[in-house]
Amino acid sequence: MEIKKKAELERKKIEEQKNLAEDQKVKLLKALEEQEEKKNVAREKQKKLMRKIQKMEDKLIQGNEIQEQHYNQERELQKAQQQIEEKERQEREMEEELLQKEIFTSELEKKYNNQKEEVEDKTKKIKLLW
Repeated sequence: MEIKKKAELERKKIEEQKNLAEDQKVKLLKALEEQEEKKNVAREKQKKLMRKIQKMEDKLIQGNEIQEQHYNQERELQKAQQQIEEKERQEREMEEELLQKEIFTSELEKKYNNQKEEVEDKTKKIKLLW
């Protein structure tokens, strides 16, 4: 009888240990699942942050391109402005030159009624120049 009781007690102990092992197994599996879930959440956060960083880098690159484009347009505008100013200066010089030629031509073509008038007019001009 005692052997039977001992065996019964041993069986109960073994079953309890088996149940204990089952409980530990369930707890470990649950802990493992929770850890996996945390890793998944962390991975998703990391992916989200990486996408956000990529978008920011894209915007930065785009901003740099726009800034460079603006700088190039500004340089071209300044160059065009300088060309316009140079053309205007050349036009003024040509107008002055043309005016002087017209004056000179009109002076050459000017007709006097007599020599005295011509001498007086030319003397007057010489005095103005000197």
